[in-house]
Amino acid sequence: MLNNLTMDHHENPYNSSCIIQITDSFKQIDLKDKKSLDFFNEIVKELYNLYNEERSKGQDTEQIINELNQFLVKKKQNTDNIIKWCLENQFNLMAQIILAGCYRFGKWIEKDEHKAFIYYQMSADLGSAEGTFCVGICYEDGIGVNKDENMAFIYYQKAANMSHASGINNVGCCYDLGIGIEKDECKAFICYQKSADMGHGGGTYNVGRCYEKGIGVEKDEHKAFVYYQKSAGMGHISGIFIIGHCYLHGIGVKQDEYKAFTYYKKSAEMVLEGR
Repeated sequence: MLNNLTMDHHENPYNSSCIIQITDSFKQIDLKDKKSLDFFNEIVKELYNLYNEERSKGQDTEQIINELNQFLVKKKQNTDNIIKWCLENQFNLMAQIILAGCYRFGKWIEKDEHKAFIYYQMSADLGSAEGTFCVGICYEDGIGVNKDENMAFIYYQKAANMSHASGINNVGCCYDLGIGIEKDECKAFICYQKSADMGHGGGTYNVGRCYEKGIGVEKDEHKAFVYYQKSAGMGHISGIFIIGHCYLHGIGVKQDEYKAFTYYKKSAEMVLEGR
């Protein structure tokens, strides 16, 4: 359902120093030692908090896990310890979210979308906004469960009611496209604006798209460019790409083919890097 050129949907740059700090900390861990186990629990908690922090900016799950994986590989750390802790603490909210992401994309463990859905559902049942949001993703895309757009909207709305920025953005997408709910462009814009105000890269991009196309708001190409630029400043790939598009065609800004090429090139490099 995601079209990077028209909309930022679903989950969609890391704080490198924080991730390096996490991976460096793994060097101190001996899982046979109780103090080290307690310390490891704190490391997983920090990892989970970073996960949520990056999610609030609009980063999607696969990008988050891939980025963490790259740093762990770079630091020559064995990810088995993470999976082992999570499997031994399956009723822990943090463990459920991490395990679900790993099962969903086959990172650090064999891919199993049904298990991913189960862990997302378990975390949602425990009141996790992130888990609730991801259950919505699963229902919309048929990940580990039969596709059901109405259920997807229900879970996105639940996540939005818990002030989950990505959930709010996706409620906007549902109203925008008529996914599981009657189409309403005005409500879509309101949701996008709310998620943008929370610092969500995808929501910010979508506000720009609304201003460019006149979706739920009066068309204003200058405001569109401003919001696209904000999303690009957050490291949002679609935002960076669309800035190139704006410079190429003079949308809300003076035409500049060199700047257009610069932004296109940057977005392409980010895609190739898996960011």
